[in-house]
Amino acid sequence: MVRGGVIRGTLHLLSRADYPSVAAAYTAPQRRHATERLSVDVDTLGAAMPEEPITGREIRALAERVIGPRDDPWTVAFALRALPFVDVPPAGTWRHYKAGRARLWREPLPDVAEATALLVRRFLSAFGPASRNDVEHFTYLPVAQLKPALEGLRRLQSDDGRELYDVPRGPLPSPDTPAPARFLPTFDSAVLAHADRTRILPAAYHETVIRRKNATTLATFLVDGFVAGSWRLERARRGATLRLQPFEPLTRRALRELEEEAERLLRFLEPDAESYAVRLAGSA
Repeated sequence: MVRGGVIRGTLHLLSRADYPSVAAAYTAPQRRHATERLSVDVDTLGAAMPEEPITGREIRALAERVIGPRDDPWTVAFALRALPFVDVPPAGTWRHYKAGRARLWREPLPDVAEATALLVRRFLSAFGPASRNDVEHFTYLPVAQLKPALEGLRRLQSDDGRELYDVPRGPLPSPDTPAPARFLPTFDSAVLAHADRTRILPAAYHETVIRRKNATTLATFLVDGFVAGSWRLERARRGATLRLQPFEPLTRRALRELEEEAERLLRFLEPDAESYAVRLAGSA
């Protein structure tokens, strides 16, 4: 697995096989912007990066020396987005909060058109049929770069008449297919990566889940395929507890399914805990 700032300019975890294509699709427009609008020599900037991993602060300091004084403080930040940096493993645990280190990906990147087509197919394979607006929202890539990637895809029509794209032979479950209880972390793409978020996030909960004031999102759980509440993990010295905060009253069946899935999640996140508990918010 490889972790790096790629899709939408944010950290994502990808397979090593997919990373070069995703990085190529993302850095191409960033490189044009840095070269044509910021007058930065991206190749020289990349060549100045050391082989060994360094911190983000060290990367920025080095870039400032290479690029030289600029009136716009964002020049360095945008120039660095044109280079494919990957994080190196920190301590190997979910609770590693210290500043990490990164290095430049020096292996060749594939053709941008082929890379973009793969990125779009991966998106559709993961999230199902989507409109062009959804694809644009997920990738944040220029329309001119995305348009060729949509050619050859299966085209469908939504219930409201919108044109949707899908991978060839992609499965289309029946509308009455049961959707199991699931837990999503903060900033999960299932919630954020579509122009129309009501496909999974009811409009009534949008402002609760996506908090514009501090640019954060809640970790949420799904009931029947839709966001129905939030959750948080609490770790005591020996035990781990997962707190559920439903947005509306839950049925006994939904609560039972959530509790079973929550315990599996707890054991995955906190394998060294001696005890596990699932509680509703406000309960002891």
